Amino acid sequence: MKKPIIIAIILFVLAAASCTAFYFVKQAQDEKNSSQSSKLNSYKLFSFDSSTVKKVSISCTDGDFSFSYNDSKWSVDNVDDYPLNQDYLTNICTYMSTLTATTDYGKANDSKKASYGLDKPVKITCENGSDKFTIYVGKMTPSADYYYVMVEGNDTVFAVDALKGSVLNASESLFKSNKLVTCSDSDVQSFNISRGDQEILDVQIDSNDLWAFSQDKYKILSLDNTKVATAISVITRLEAEKFITANLPKNEYSKYGFDKPYAQLTVKSKSGNSTQIGRAHV
Repeated sequence: MKKPIIIAIILFVLAAASCTAFYFVKQAQDEKNSSQSSKLNSYKLFSFDSSTVKKVSISCTDGDFSFSYNDSKWSVDNVDDYPLNQDYLTNICTYMSTLTATTDYGKANDSKKASYGLDKPVKITCENGSDKFTIYVGKMTPSADYYYVMVEGNDTVFAVDALKGSVLNASESLFKSNKLVTCSDSDVQSFNISRGDQEILDVQIDSNDLWAFSQDKYKILSLDNTKVATAISVITRLEAEKFITANLPKNEYSKYGFDKPYAQLTVKSKSGNSTQIGRAHV
């Protein structure tokens, strides 16, 4: 009789030990999962509705800029107005609204900030009227996979995907439109090419919606509308490869060859806007 009792006791002790071990293992796993979940949640840097953003402020090496969104269009507030890359400013809001980090590099200190380019970062703030969301963008990682970033109110250095980081690494060349002529093909009313005081070509849309010479001496001549349309298509798609300077004073025109330009193109739109493009002498 004693042997079965002893076996039963042993089995009971083993079962209790197994349950206890299972409990501690499960508790440790739950704590690990909770820690991982908490860490992943901390990587969700922003969560807001990008469509509600009405103001974007950018501080970068090119200066400080403020933009407002009204009537379905972005405009610059604090500097002379110039055409903006509307899609780029919208992308900033879209990318920031759901930005999630991939990893982190711990708490920031002066040494880390200098190493990661966060001592002099690009600063972007999105505002929706009630809340502000601010990010600081540093350098790209050596592997070129990520950008180092920090968020207002958080002293942790995070890494975000390089594609999104490159958009948020703002500069004037990104938010300033590189289109030299802002109107579309169908909106062009006339264009003129001159060289010095000499008018080379001046054409406009006539009452029959066809291209014709503006100069009286050429009005008896007809134009090949297909070739004019092709020329306009090229003109309206002209884009700047690089921005060299802004608000160039006239006393510096000679530095770039614009004191005596080789030629000048003037494009007028049906809405009354005019764009002038000069080709410098070389």
